[in-house]
Amino acid sequence: MRSVRLWYQFYQRDIANRYLGSISGLLWVFLHPLLLLALYAFLIGGVLKARIPSLSELQFVPYVALGLWPWMCFSEGLQRGTQSVVEHAGLLGKVALPAELLVAASVAASFSLHSLGLVAAVVLLKLLGYPILLIHLWVLIPLLSCLFVLTLGLAWICASVQVYVRDLAQLLGQLLGFMFFLTPILYTPQMLPEVLAPWLRFNPISIYCITAREFLLFGEGVFSLPQVTALLVACAVATLGLLFFRKLSRHFEDFL
Repeated sequence: MRSVRLWYQFYQRDIANRYLGSISGLLWVFLHPLLLLALYAFLIGGVLKARIPSLSELQFVPYVALGLWPWMCFSEGLQRGTQSVVEHAGLLGKVALPAELLVAASVAASFSLHSLGLVAAVVLLKLLGYPILLIHLWVLIPLLSCLFVLTLGLAWICASVQVYVRDLAQLLGQLLGFMFFLTPILYTPQMLPEVLAPWLRFNPISIYCITAREFLLFGEGVFSLPQVTALLVACAVATLGLLFFRKLSRHFEDFL
């Protein structure tokens, strides 16, 4: 129970420090993805006149949105979680507390706000006349929850390594930038060359984008083996990540 209270305090503090300290900081959480979405729609759909054969013109923008927001949850959650222990080095040096709660709070704060942004974007697109099935909005709860567990496990691993290897955060940013274009956000898996298509199976974010679109855009979604596999992988990564973090955290005080 004490751990839950501590986590919640860190969660509130993280949101207050990062977003609620200024109006612009909170607005930017919602505006940044919306501006990216508008940019992609303008450049790819307007300037380049690119089309996805299996989609109608009205489906392109929500198709990108349902891939972009899960990616934002994962990307920012992982990066913020990776730096959370080092950022709170002064606190850890003064107070004995479970350091893994700092990582969990940072990841949860990122997910909370971007999840709200996703719901707001979906409703806004529906009001603007885009073909989104709001009846399936509930699917975002299990999807984002599973993605949160996966991100948290990876963040525990990266945060513990970051204490010893301070360049990891910069390397991770480059890796995520590369990974963005290997995730089916701006294209469908069917558009990839046959040689590259199998690699999507090794991209842990693909299944979340694909499933969200199947439910909210096409109305053909079902939970089957791929989704169950994603859940099992997320739980395994979170368990291993926590064990890895706790093992390395024994020597944090020597490097912080």
